[in-house]
Amino acid sequence: HDCRDFDDAIFCGLQPRHFEIDPDQARGARTLRLCGSVCRRCHRESVADACIDSTRTNGILCAMASPRKTETDASREMLVTACYGRRFGLAVPVDLGAPEHQARTRGKRLRPVAGDRVLASPLANEDDWLIESVLSRDNELARPDSRGRREVLAANVSLMIVVVAPEPAPDFYIVDRYLAAARLMPCEAAIVWSKSDLDDPPEACETYAALNYPVLSCSARGGAGSAALASLLQGHTGILVGQSGVGKSSL
Repeated sequence: HDCRDFDDAIFCGLQPRHFEIDPDQARGARTLRLCGSVCRRCHRESVADACIDSTRTNGILCAMASPRKTETDASREMLVTACYGRRFGLAVPVDLGAPEHQARTRGKRLRPVAGDRVLASPLANEDDWLIESVLSRDNELARPDSRGRREVLAANVSLMIVVVAPEPAPDFYIVDRYLAAARLMPCEAAIVWSKSDLDDPPEACETYAALNYPVLSCSARGGAGSAALASLLQGHTGILVGQSGVGKSSL
């Protein structure tokens, strides 16, 4: 709102309850430099507990960098590909059976999301696998839920694809919020103009292209641009985001 850029330095003070600690027991704060801007935070065990939480009350998205991953038993390391409440889809090495398995978690406090790397093992006499722990995340994409609590949508994202379409009418403010979240995570970002059979891309797409964001035109109805989208996603853990009804599931 004040026309600042990503490379401007800003300073934030600590407020009571902002970090959910007793202000009478506030610990020393230190300064971190993130994406060219400066923020202040309380000492915590990892960067994953700091920096971007304050954005959750001011917008629809927040992004967070997570601590470095640790050494794990590669034979049991899996990738969460889908979440259905307390049920999950796992991608597993080919030599362990089918390429994907259904899984559940050990206990209710474990909350994997799509993109998570987890440690899992097959359950005896069952087709399901058991997720035992979630490995450290490289980054997170999150938003506040209906109660204002932080809700992680996806983890370890390397490419965020923001989908817009002629119907419903595009809201480029939302597009900008996603692009800002991608930069803070950080991860790569691209724009997809969906339903290209209905209308040509607007001038705003040219602006994003001038800012070096890849811009593709796609149509799920005719398949136009699908090969280019598949090529863009190659080698990435990607997520398609955007307004409801723009064609993310169809793509």
